[in-house]
Amino acid sequence: MKFRELGAAARTDLGLTSQQFVSIRGYHSLLPMITLPYSLIIEATEDPDFFGFYSADLDGFTGIGHSIEDCLYKARWGMADHIKLLREQGLPVPSPNPNPTIVIQNTSKLQPA
Repeated sequence: MKFRELGAAARTDLGLTSQQFVSIRGYHSLLPMITLPYSLIIEATEDPDFFGFYSADLDGFTGIGHSIEDCLYKARWGMADHIKLLREQGLPVPSPNPNPTIVIQNTSKLQPA
């Protein structure tokens, strides 16, 4: 499958228009766009080799990656898989966010009780 076809397939699976694609600087030649139907929060951890990510728009969706790019890649396909599982289980699927954002931040430190 060519990269252009890959983008079209992901867009079709998620029911998105081309306007809902996000281009990641430096990667447009490898992947035409990163499809994110929901906002994504990526958190840096104390371990420089791990990042956590989740979407407040998509309840129960979380993951880990070894870099910001890895998190974006995993989130792209993970959101599609998560939506598929919700549908298979007859659970509600939230509408795609018309203006999704990507936030990269440090992990919040827990305060002692």
